[in-house]
Amino acid sequence: MRDLIFWLRSNSLQRCIRTPSIQPGRRSGAPLGPGRRRARFAPALGGALIAIVALTAAGGGTAHGADAAPQIIRAPLIKDKIEAILHPKFVAARDAATFEPRDRVIGVVVGDVAKAYPLRILRWHEVINDVTAGRPIAITYCPLTGDAAVYVRKMGGKTVTLYPTDKLYESTTLLRDSATGSLWSQFNGKAIIGPARGKQLVQLASINTNWALWQAYHPKTLIMSTDTGFARNYEVDPYGLYEGPGATEFPVSHKDPRLPRDELVLGVEVDHHAEAFPLRRLAIAKTPMTTRLGGKEITVVFDPNTATVGAADEQHHLPAYTGQWFGWAAFHPDSAIWGKEPPKPPPPPPIIFTDAGDLNRAREGNSATLLKNGKVLIAGGDNGRAPMIAAAELYDPAKRTFTITGDMKTPRGGHVATLLADGRVLMTGGMDNLKVIAAAEVYDPATGQFSAVAPMHAAREKHTATLLKDGRVLIAGGYPGDAFPTATTELFDPAQGKFIAGPPMTAGRQNHTATLLPDGRVLVVGGTGDKGPLSSAEIYNPHTGRFSPAGTMHAAREGHSATLLQDGKVLIAGGAAGAIAAEKSAELYDPATQSFTPVGDLEVAREGHRALLLPNGEVLVVGGSGLNPQHRYLASVEIYNPATRRFKLLGEMLLPRFGPTLTLLGNGQVLVTGRFSAPGYFATATAELYQPPAKPD
Repeated sequence: MRDLIFWLRSNSLQRCIRTPSIQPGRRSGAPLGPGRRRARFAPALGGALIAIVALTAAGGGTAHGADAAPQIIRAPLIKDKIEAILHPKFVAARDAATFEPRDRVIGVVVGDVAKAYPLRILRWHEVINDVTAGRPIAITYCPLTGDAAVYVRKMGGKTVTLYPTDKLYESTTLLRDSATGSLWSQFNGKAIIGPARGKQLVQLASINTNWALWQAYHPKTLIMSTDTGFARNYEVDPYGLYEGPGATEFPVSHKDPRLPRDELVLGVEVDHHAEAFPLRRLAIAKTPMTTRLGGKEITVVFDPNTATVGAADEQHHLPAYTGQWFGWAAFHPDSAIWGKEPPKPPPPPPIIFTDAGDLNRAREGNSATLLKNGKVLIAGGDNGRAPMIAAAELYDPAKRTFTITGDMKTPRGGHVATLLADGRVLMTGGMDNLKVIAAAEVYDPATGQFSAVAPMHAAREKHTATLLKDGRVLIAGGYPGDAFPTATTELFDPAQGKFIAGPPMTAGRQNHTATLLPDGRVLVVGGTGDKGPLSSAEIYNPHTGRFSPAGTMHAAREGHSATLLQDGKVLIAGGAAGAIAAEKSAELYDPATQSFTPVGDLEVAREGHRALLLPNGEVLVVGGSGLNPQHRYLASVEIYNPATRRFKLLGEMLLPRFGPTLTLLGNGQVLVTGRFSAPGYFATATAELYQPPAKPD
């Protein structure tokens, strides 16, 4: 990538962006953003809009040299009339506050003047007539191929105005000139019918890139204003209704099955030798790369970050087509195709969870606790915005329904719920209205009500609450709200309904894990301390009432998972460590040796995930946050096999989730609730169920 950026800044793509190039009747380098798709008609418009019109004119042949008149399709693609812009207005880059860095623009340089034409304006008008550096030009756009081209609008030394039409030839738009009424192909600037048939417009080089990149190379550029004189909503794509699966395919004279019809390609022609460069192949190739075409060496580059592609020789940016394969193949039936077909991607992972119905409230940061009667208590959280929720509900696995139960006394989210030995549920800490709280309460399934108990000695969130074998609950660490992570602990005594101070941990920590070991001790691992993620571990011994060091992990981590296995060891997986967004590493803690041993990595780096021991001894790992900042929340699911000490991907949940709740039900299924459902959506009411495989005999 470093080489690509260097080359982009100093070599051929720089020539593509900065250098004007004039070629008669050739395509300009006009890269296309990802995701362009062929048009389809909305049901409301119907097929009546399509009519095949036989238009004939004297003299000349078709674009491919045949004697027959070209076949022209009349197809009004949108209800609003497409009208050319005749007098565009421009603003300086410093005044272009209405445009985002990622907005696509068609960049043109004429003489010393650089201009950018926003694609969201071109989509509504298809032709912009302009005069730049004294030269009359037309910026044109075809919504079917996604290609843009810039032509000098002169015929026989006279300036003409170009207008869009509702007609297509070879599934690309046709333009009409004001002088003769001839129809011109937007693909190559050649007149195919009318008095000017056979003539060809001079084409200028242009490039389709994003506003940020164009402005970086041309700080003095002008950009066309949305003040066009037309009442159009340039925030909306007028062809949005017509894109996607099932799109209408208009006729072309040559269909080439070597590539999918809508595959995006860079098409280059040198001395009548044509070659198509599929963008998906360029994306996995090492660019810039050189190749020979028409006896000349050319360089091709593709920057997937900005979806900018171009070709250059030693002198200048080469004219090129960038659009869907069908458009290039129709005009270049003998085109070569660069590169080998990349291996097919693996099939998408299967959805292995089923919909469990909707909670009564959308939630994140809630708790979910399996009660002794088999139902699940779901309490608190928030809907992605303050205030926190006091409402609680019960999930009945037999009926697969969620029903309301009594409200908590204190609204809270990010709290910890602990099932007590007597079947009640203890709620501790968390946040209420952005404030960390010390409040605690107990839910009684017999009455369906919450009752307050004496508060904890300290406000906490991101703490742990572990049921000990003697029935007490160990509350450890957490964030107190106004200081570094705390090392303090306390013990809740259900018989007395109050908390007593406990021994301090060896280190202050939050977002750690606490696991009850078979011998009754509690293993506390990792978390965040006052200087960042911790690799240290310690053990609480209820007989001595003290914490003691328990070894050091191979990696510092917080937001990890810790799962007690059937053999008494503890699986530590994932988490985050410092600047690394998520970890793939995993390790086993052996209480007998008080040591950590690395095991196979997670298939997907993740933190903030959840892990659960299944009845067959395997460990289910779901969701969390990954490495990709654009798609951080994960739907992926994997299984750890203690026999092989390896993880394998199983498939996906219905929704991506960060920090969901996992509850093993009495029927062997796993209930998933809450937390983020997607970036920008901070809560969900959708619950899911996973059916683990049966344990082999």
